[in-house]
Amino acid sequence: MHEISICNRILEEAKKAGAIKSITIEVGELATLSGKEIIDTCKDLDPKIKIYIKEIKNKISCPICEKENSATILEKGHGYAIYECSSPQCRNKKDLKILQGGSIRIVEIE
Repeated sequence: MHEISICNRILEEAKKAGAIKSITIEVGELATLSGKEIIDTCKDLDPKIKIYIKEIKNKISCPICEKENSATILEKGHGYAIYECSSPQCRNKKDLKILQGGSIRIVEIE
């Protein structure tokens, strides 16, 4: 049910900034919610505001192979993502630092 609190916060912040028609949100591949979950939940909370999603590819830093590359997503579900370093020689799953694609943020309001 954390999607309700996240989407309530998105709607509150966007309305404070003047949103009355639409909100564009960047959603990272490794974020805790998917774009579809955000659209569906926001629609349930306020059907008047249109939600647009921009999906952001992920980028990670691996301490084992010391590379910055994309993560291979092994499994993604409600509130979690399991991923590994995409370097074929590495495939490390521990201590990966998300550089991009792990957040949800408002980028435009109308």
